[in-house]
Amino acid sequence: MSFRGTFAHALDTKGRLTIPASMREELEAGFVLTRGYGAYLVIYPQHIWDEQERLMAALPRTSEERRAFSRWTWGGAAESVIDRLGRVLIPDHLRSYAGLDDQAVIVGSLDSIEIWSPLAYEQVLSADRERLPDILESLAAKGII
Repeated sequence: MSFRGTFAHALDTKGRLTIPASMREELEAGFVLTRGYGAYLVIYPQHIWDEQERLMAALPRTSEERRAFSRWTWGGAAESVIDRLGRVLIPDHLRSYAGLDDQAVIVGSLDSIEIWSPLAYEQVLSADRERLPDILESLAAKGII
């Protein structure tokens, strides 16, 4: 399964966010929520997270890249499950990191789900729009599109 689509949802007063029904099945076995590589959060289904852990564990412990990536990704991570109403609790430290208040934008991103503040998402979409011709050219050169 791949995650797709963009959805706007409110966070409740406890920091819970409803995950769109079309995305829930892949997350039923559990998932990990962590910092993204910008001002957003990422949900990885458990099997994707496990594969990433396996790949990182293969790198030497002395690798500065491994240590930095691990601090960033695993240091901010929280294992979670979806409750019976289709919600996920976003811990305070992750809500703060992503600038989430009472609204969030949920974006399907192939094998993961991104969670953005509405303002940050509009800003990144605008920047992406400016870069789109160069991105399309690069992907075409790689034979992806």
